[in-house]
Amino acid sequence: MAGTTISKTEVLRAIEALTGRPAERVDDDPSSSLVFRHDGEEGIITFRDRDGEAIVSIRIVVADDLPDDDIIFRFVATHAYSSESIGTISATVGDTGVMVTVAHPIPLQTCTEARLAEVLDALGGLARDARADLPIWGDPYGTAPTCAWLVMADGNSYLSDEDLEAHAREAHRHGYFSCSWTASPKIRFGDLVLIYYRSPRKAVHFVARAASDAYFKSDSDVGAEGDVATAQWWVDLTPPIAIEPIDLAALQSAAGGQLNLKGRSGKYLRPDTITTLRFDAVEPDLQEQVDHVTETPVGLPDLPTPDEMTLDEWRSLAAGALELEEQVSEYIVEPLVKLVTPELALEPQAHIGGAGIADYLVREGDAEGPARCVIEVKQSIDLSKGAHIEASRAFEQLRRYQKVLDLPGVLVDAHRVVAVSREGSVIFDYPRADFDRRATERLSRHLSGSDQ
Repeated sequence: MAGTTISKTEVLRAIEALTGRPAERVDDDPSSSLVFRHDGEEGIITFRDRDGEAIVSIRIVVADDLPDDDIIFRFVATHAYSSESIGTISATVGDTGVMVTVAHPIPLQTCTEARLAEVLDALGGLARDARADLPIWGDPYGTAPTCAWLVMADGNSYLSDEDLEAHAREAHRHGYFSCSWTASPKIRFGDLVLIYYRSPRKAVHFVARAASDAYFKSDSDVGAEGDVATAQWWVDLTPPIAIEPIDLAALQSAAGGQLNLKGRSGKYLRPDTITTLRFDAVEPDLQEQVDHVTETPVGLPDLPTPDEMTLDEWRSLAAGALELEEQVSEYIVEPLVKLVTPELALEPQAHIGGAGIADYLVREGDAEGPARCVIEVKQSIDLSKGAHIEASRAFEQLRRYQKVLDLPGVLVDAHRVVAVSREGSVIFDYPRADFDRRATERLSRHLSGSDQ
């Protein structure tokens, strides 16, 4: 028990530091809260797993009839996949200040702003450790999609009205997306997704947005008809919306006859294919939502001449247009190095003694100059959900080259540029679409070895 007064401002500051979001007013249903919001009402931060179970739940009650420096609050931490509480901190306002009671052994001598921040950070650590099971912050509908994708399905995965209602309910009440699908490894958060059913339906029946980046699972339970590989790329989806079926003939026509449905789920659709198609909601009340979901993708579908590419064009290239790893090298890596460090030269397919063949060595001046950096290229970096870049095989491969060469490294795929120090620390990880002047300056120093 401690008798230290903490101001409401200090509580909010610590909460916002944890969540990375400003505090706002919460709606009437606290189970939908993912961030604390305040306006003289109680607020709840809830980090949930994919089944909707609270990993960390933090409840704060602020009494408006008391001065701002007198508060009532309670924190409750629960373990992922278990309803058993692992930590509870309760506080009430007493004559000597805030009286804190610890129901489970979480060390707490004083409740200063710094100590409160430590406690919040410890509780938040549970959520960060379980990041693979948490929804991505942000609004999948918030911006125009960069690409559109056709994902495949069969009779076993046809979504019933009950399925659609359940997915919509989970997203509304718990703030997470319970629908997932096999997909292209290049699909990204916010992309447009059309769900196509193979024979006998042979039509698109649902539309959605990607609610996550693609993630890799080596032991997937796809649940499809027939034998399907267990190693698959997946994506989480916003609640799918039923549309009037778009049959195969209409798809083929909209794609100019260039639509190959063989192979794995996740076929890139050009923007002009989307503008040609008609999307009619089965439920007329949902037409406005369908129109918003099926907004035309903004990624450039046609690959410019690499030597003439501008940084704006480079940022805007549709990942779906890069069908091969060699195209990531030609249209992403080579133009980027030329744009940010024209004084450096690239040596492709460099043999690294005992470690393999690196995609590029960056050399000073020309192909005979001293090596400054090593680059590894992938179409998509193989990451499981929520995993850090260091857990990927691509990162391990780059590190083998770096250790032999004692050089900084760069890992590049269709979406991101990751800079790695000689010692193996990730210095920065920039999405291609967000590359700005600061990013190019940092990359220039990294490639030349001047920031090591």
